[in-house]
Amino acid sequence: SVSWISERKGILAAVFVVATGHAWARWREHGRLGALALAILAAVCGVWSKAPAMFAPVVFAAWDLLLLPRSPRRWIAIVAVGGAAMLAAVPVVLVASRARVIDETAGATGGADVARGTAAVGALGHYTLGTVLARAPSLSYPIQSYGPSTLDLAVGAAALVLTLVLVVVRRRSETYRLRLALLAWSWIWFVPISHLIAPIHILVADRYVLLWLVGPCVGVAMA
Repeated sequence: SVSWISERKGILAAVFVVATGHAWARWREHGRLGALALAILAAVCGVWSKAPAMFAPVVFAAWDLLLLPRSPRRWIAIVAVGGAAMLAAVPVVLVASRARVIDETAGATGGADVARGTAAVGALGHYTLGTVLARAPSLSYPIQSYGPSTLDLAVGAAALVLTLVLVVVRRRSETYRLRLALLAWSWIWFVPISHLIAPIHILVADRYVLLWLVGPCVGVAMA
């Protein structure tokens, strides 16, 4: 459908994710209950727009811990926004399971019968190749039918190593915490599309990585 191709649901979820983060920051800065209520509402709307948005409270909790000063408001936001998102996710997960979008009996995913760990590393490599424009966008990829290639696995493993390097080098840099925040953004958003938590019926899809891509793109801009 036009809605599926244009991925309007993903864009709508991304808008609500950004709204959640903005309202969270306003709550932390001014302590206004209206901002907290807006963060809760935006988080729920995000989850009901696109399931991976349920990870938004985890992302912003990580950012809060890394970038913002200590305050009791931190834990109020984490509990309130995170709890609302978890409750909103319950019917989403139930519907996805009944529709076999999530299928624990189908191996890793789709037509590619591979282990979840292999699927995760291969998907990471596939998306990384797409990010650096080494792989042209397509409606379907061989990885969906045959599993990750050697190149996918090698690039995925290299991305893991690069992450470790970025965590340990130049820890006294003024931008170190911001670097960690961007890594947290990328890795937390990768979790729901990695197949590690639950096997998705499609191994990879360009529409999955809208939020994940923000981290690498901002990282490149910083560099």
